[in-house]
Amino acid sequence: NQAVSYFVNVDANETNPSMVVIGDRNLLIAGQRPTSTGLTLPGTNLLQWNHDIHKLRGNVARADGSVFSQIPSIQIWTNHSTPVRLAIP
Repeated sequence: NQAVSYFVNVDANETNPSMVVIGDRNLLIAGQRPTSTGLTLPGTNLLQWNHDIHKLRGNVARADGSVFSQIPSIQIWTNHSTPVRLAIP
């Protein structure tokens, strides 16, 4: 856990190409740091980053293979009815 710097979306699949699959683990969700290594996020969530790794910016990869580098925030899911589970080492 000390050497891994990414979260993983354990529900990611190719049926939703805009789905975030992995990203920097220095997350802020609703302005707060996660307090658990496993999170379930209901509906649409805006992920942001703290200062720990890239100074309020983060990197993510989506199911379609695209990568977004050094972005300040990203919407992790577009389906309001399906929760997202993240594993954060």
